[in-house]
Amino acid sequence: MAFRNIPKKFDIPAIVDDLKNRLIYSSDIDNQVVPRIAEILGVAKRTAYDVLDGRIKLSLDYLHAAVIATDGDPEIRKYLEPDGFILNKMPTCASTRNLESETTDIILAASTLIEHIRLATADGKITKPEKTQLTKQLDKIQLELNEARAAL
Repeated sequence: MAFRNIPKKFDIPAIVDDLKNRLIYSSDIDNQVVPRIAEILGVAKRTAYDVLDGRIKLSLDYLHAAVIATDGDPEIRKYLEPDGFILNKMPTCASTRNLESETTDIILAASTLIEHIRLATADGKITKPEKTQLTKQLDKIQLELNEARAAL
């Protein structure tokens, strides 16, 4: 199996450790994510786990598959985002709805974000899981914006 290599300037062992903690031990990640990564890559499940155990070198293909399998988890996606850039999920199909309906979806997503912010800041501090949830909700707003753009 040939994976493209990540440039040497990145601390690959630290990235692999972080990925392993996020993909295997995190309570907010589905426990079937590594098998989904294997399926996306077209490799055996054991091979996908071997990357996380450091027996196989991490690749960009693996990172891409991890982002897809986690539906764009911001803690994984960050390894593919240069400073000042954000990956955006584009609508999977052309929108058949009108611009007004799509704009309503933006407003609803923003309202949900406000609810999440209120819950997260109720105790005066935002925890790492809460920050991840807020980032996911911001991503949802961006997707709704992309769908509105597609409706034009």
